[in-house]
Amino acid sequence: MQTVKLIGGAPEFGYPAGVLLDIPEAQYHALPRLSKSLISGYKTPKHLALEMEKPHERKDAFDQGSAFHVMMLEPYLFDEKVAILPSCSRQGAANQATHAKFEAENIDKAWIKAEYRERVNLMRESVLSNPECAKYLARGRAEKALFWTDQYGLLWKMRMDWLTELGGEFCIVDLKKTRAGADPKEFAKTVGNFQYHWQAYLYREGFFANFGIRPRFIFIAVEDEAPFCSAVYELDESSLLKAAADIEPIRAELAELIVTQKLERKFWPGYPAVTNTISVPSWA
Repeated sequence: MQTVKLIGGAPEFGYPAGVLLDIPEAQYHALPRLSKSLISGYKTPKHLALEMEKPHERKDAFDQGSAFHVMMLEPYLFDEKVAILPSCSRQGAANQATHAKFEAENIDKAWIKAEYRERVNLMRESVLSNPECAKYLARGRAEKALFWTDQYGLLWKMRMDWLTELGGEFCIVDLKKTRAGADPKEFAKTVGNFQYHWQAYLYREGFFANFGIRPRFIFIAVEDEAPFCSAVYELDESSLLKAAADIEPIRAELAELIVTQKLERKFWPGYPAVTNTISVPSWA
């Protein structure tokens, strides 16, 4: 397969290279490009095609994460982007009408319960009271999108939580709330479980495609339960190499279908049509 160099921007949408874009979250998720979240847990092209067709769903965890990000990075926009759910249940016609009115009036906002607002306040206090966290958040730009074409000709998108410059280096800062724990051992497990190292690898590539610079990628992890401790992490080179080893075969497979064969999604294949030999795991 003939490869091409990394190219910044998204010409099909009129988005140029090297420009940090303000795109509403819902609009960003609707753009038909590959992303880290789409390829997480990749199984087959057929599975990916299904994920790409799904509309973006509202989920409690997603709304809570959005509320946390707004409180941390754009607190002055909290009431504009987050709505507090009615305290009443959904039982009875009057309560159902209350919830229906709330949902209609706040369709573009994240929805959280009143008690969760207090929780994200405590999480914010924890992060800002940690000098190492605070130095990365002292100045910067929030929720900026970039687009690029990779070396295979595949189209990608990314949306950074925070971009700052520190000590002459650009840093992409990613906020992660975690219930497992923000200590090094537990957060390392979380990175592996949720493939956050893939995100670091892809976002550094996307930034390089647009600006010719590979930034640092910094995680700020904060526990979403008391005592709401926070910590800062940066992946070592072996973690980024692991991400490359995981991602590149996926890209090569997708590029063969999308770039070379130009197959419509409905024709993307599932598992190989072969008889496999397997062994049960040692713990069985």
